[in-house]
Amino acid sequence: MTTNDDIEPNNTPNSTNLTIVGTTVKNAVLKGSVGGNDSADTYKIRLDRPAKLSALLAPKGGDLDLKLMTRDSGALIDLKTSNRRGNQVSELVNSKYLPAGEYFLQVTKGTNSTPTTNYELSINTSNITRAHLGVTMKRVTALEQFDDRNFFLPNAHKADFYMGTYINEPDLLLIGSGGLPNSSRVFSDNDDIQPNFNVGKNVDINRRQHKIDLYVMDQDFNLPFLGSDDLGLFAPLNYDALLGRVTTRSGAVVGPEGQTLIAEGGGNKRARAEYRVDFNTFAGEGGTGGGGPLPDRPINQFSLPMVQGNQQSEQLVGRNLSGILYGDAGNDTLLGKGGHDTLVGGLGGDTLNGGIGNDITYGGAGRDVHIGGSGRDTFVLDPERGVDLIKDYNDGVDKLGLSGAMKYEILDFQQEGKNLGIYAGAQKLAVLEGIQRKQINAKDFVQVDFVTIGGIEVPYVMA
Repeated sequence: MTTNDDIEPNNTPNSTNLTIVGTTVKNAVLKGSVGGNDSADTYKIRLDRPAKLSALLAPKGGDLDLKLMTRDSGALIDLKTSNRRGNQVSELVNSKYLPAGEYFLQVTKGTNSTPTTNYELSINTSNITRAHLGVTMKRVTALEQFDDRNFFLPNAHKADFYMGTYINEPDLLLIGSGGLPNSSRVFSDNDDIQPNFNVGKNVDINRRQHKIDLYVMDQDFNLPFLGSDDLGLFAPLNYDALLGRVTTRSGAVVGPEGQTLIAEGGGNKRARAEYRVDFNTFAGEGGTGGGGPLPDRPINQFSLPMVQGNQQSEQLVGRNLSGILYGDAGNDTLLGKGGHDTLVGGLGGDTLNGGIGNDITYGGAGRDVHIGGSGRDTFVLDPERGVDLIKDYNDGVDKLGLSGAMKYEILDFQQEGKNLGIYAGAQKLAVLEGIQRKQINAKDFVQVDFVTIGGIEVPYVMA
């Protein structure tokens, strides 16, 4: 879909003149301009079922911003905003979950905008076929003494924690001793544990609000004169899939998904839990055809070897198995060795070497260097993560991965000596070393998506 008619007036959601109808929008590229008395262009998107959405704005001159909005309980709210500063800097908004309804994409003048700025707006939506909600208990700490001291057992006064998570289950009734379903093992005589206990399940894609119940208990002997297990924490929560945040049942905001959140107390004794909520949606299923180890089954049904870095520059080496390498912060070197690996650089200027196998490399933030090695590899491009150097692109074998609204139709290519630069508007994405312009066409590109595993955004090639 391509249009050149920026139909005015369309400055507000109440005056939109172009409506994109239907859930699946592929390769939609809108062309318009903003400037002078024309302060904004607004486009309506009408979805008849839950969908993922990605939109990429490529200004052709000045500084423009991009916003995704909807009406919630009658009020117009912002869902996503991208307002990076600088002329001809692309703006990207992504939403992993939009329920059926009406939404608005708005292009506005940025701080540094010239009187009139032309743009291309690429939009992609895709039907959600599956959704998965997971909760990880990262750390549990006693805030008071749980048990009595014992002369013969020096650690007997410390807690014997176990914990659990319910997702979209009836209200809990915590009684008796011996634990509950969906509970962890007992961590004996320890007031500060890091269990990394995870519970996840596939959830109804038509359901926006999801109930989450967290509990932490201290195991006692189940004898009448010693009493029942102590409840150290009970946290009844909600997760809002549209807004991507966790709230209490009364509506108080706790924090966003994907970040470490804290719950305290709620029982006859007091404990603190650090936890993370991860929500993933899938449009179709991932596969191994374009590289990477993600299989075609729910995320909680597989376990991938993961090698994870820290906050320092270091070298990470794979295990000759299909797995994930994540550099985190620092200028890291990642070597996949054998297997179909996914290499994620994280922060810093990283070097990613897939080694043997069909690998995916994703640099993350910073100026990264990609080496696919042997096999059919996929190099993921990102408009917000810096200019990457791809050293061994094998035309006809390897692929370039585009996420969300990034489309071949909005890319520009510039021959730079023996190398080929790839641009989205005026923003440079990557350099293909030793590649000529005539070698690259639409067949070199594949669509990728991301899934959150252990709090890490991991790319996979869509089937």
